[in-house]
Amino acid sequence: MRSKYITFLKEANGRYLHISGAFLECFGINPSRLINRTCYECFDYEMAREFDEGDRCAVATGKTDTRIVNWPHADGHKMLWMIKKSVIKDGLILGVAFDITAYMANHSSGDLLPPMDITHTRMVESSLRSYAA
Repeated sequence: MRSKYITFLKEANGRYLHISGAFLECFGINPSRLINRTCYECFDYEMAREFDEGDRCAVATGKTDTRIVNWPHADGHKMLWMIKKSVIKDGLILGVAFDITAYMANHSSGDLLPPMDITHTRMVESSLRSYAA
């Protein structure tokens, strides 16, 4: 069964420091291929550009960047994700992406998004505690 969310931690320069197991499952990428590399070194240009835009926006504004992206799963099918990126301590970027494929298929209005703010806040807090440990 696939995870409903993926997480990752990056340096401000875009280099990955940590990726969740679900991230690895989703993209089929070995951790050694991703850690200490940027998205441009690991993904096709268009996908990397989407990753990078969210990073830059979160860093520039100091606020959580939220966007909807359509990423291919390792098995080839497309999945719809709500991705939230926040700058946390030491300028690191924490990303949490929620699989909203089924949710959006069951809602006719494209502007009706799932309530993720409380979940996102709890995940950020949990990740911060893990990072601080």
